[in-house]
Amino acid sequence: MSKSKATQRINEQMEKTRHKKTLSPILFILPVVFIIIAVGIFLIMSEEDKIPANVVVTPDNVKEVIENLDDTEKTDAGSFEVDMTINWTFENGTSVSKDASIKNVVNNTNIVYVTISHPDTGEEIYKSPHIPVGSTLKNIKLDKDLDSGKYKAPLTYHLLDNSYNELSTTSLYVTINILN
Repeated sequence: MSKSKATQRINEQMEKTRHKKTLSPILFILPVVFIIIAVGIFLIMSEEDKIPANVVVTPDNVKEVIENLDDTEKTDAGSFEVDMTINWTFENGTSVSKDASIKNVVNNTNIVYVTISHPDTGEEIYKSPHIPVGSTLKNIKLDKDLDSGKYKAPLTYHLLDNSYNELSTTSLYVTINILN
């Protein structure tokens, strides 16, 4: 092989090596740039989905707030968010309580009703009507007359499907105060 041919081959090899060296950083930097852009887009889009906190409801914005509530995340089927008072006061065993309330909040997905059992006998002393999602039950009157005293009674939530079939139950205690 001649000296000029050998020099030409060496120059060609060096040229190929030079191109490889300049392409390597580009091939590395390009995917990193795409990843940074993708993460940026994801973060910007997720910020738009957040619901603002500490919203004050006024007569001017009540419709907008209610519409936004419809878009909030619902509880899982079979789960239930409880919003109720736990200390109920009755003037006597047949009166209506002014402080008893049970709310089926808008985040829930199930219709409910509640039952209360006498803490000593287990006898049902109250059964509510069905409480649709977003409704509140107030002015509660027990189905059975209780003597005056303080009762720690089990209250059971009955979660229903849209055909009013029972899906599950969960229980907690309420304090019932009968004054006279």
